[in-house]
Amino acid sequence: MKPQLIRTDLGEELVVLTHREYLALRARAGEEDAEDEMAGLIAAERLRDLDEGRDVVLPEWFCDAAAKGEGSVLRGLRKSRALSQAQVATKAGITQGYYSDVERGAAIPTLDVLDRISAALDLDPQWLRRLERNRVAAA
Repeated sequence: MKPQLIRTDLGEELVVLTHREYLALRARAGEEDAEDEMAGLIAAERLRDLDEGRDVVLPEWFCDAAAKGEGSVLRGLRKSRALSQAQVATKAGITQGYYSDVERGAAIPTLDVLDRISAALDLDPQWLRRLERNRVAAA
């Protein structure tokens, strides 16, 4: 989208951007808050696209896990982050055994546990919530 230019009575030019364009500009400049907000905005848009049945571009970690046949997307994600089950479990405040059960689909975690695993893997919690909801629905 081409930015709109507005000239003030004093001859100064102002640029009008959408909020998304403004965030992207700040994120490109390296502002962490803007990067985080932009990542959340993109994730929310992808989830809406999925809900509405549109094709989406999936994150690299998801595609890598699927391509390698890692057994589970969660396992592939953990491996792509170069983390052990014990490291993820410790960060999430759960036991390694329980995390292993979650990873192989033998346990159904609560939303709180899913969110803590998401945080441990540096992942938007909505991705794991959606993956888990789809897994449970398919079972």
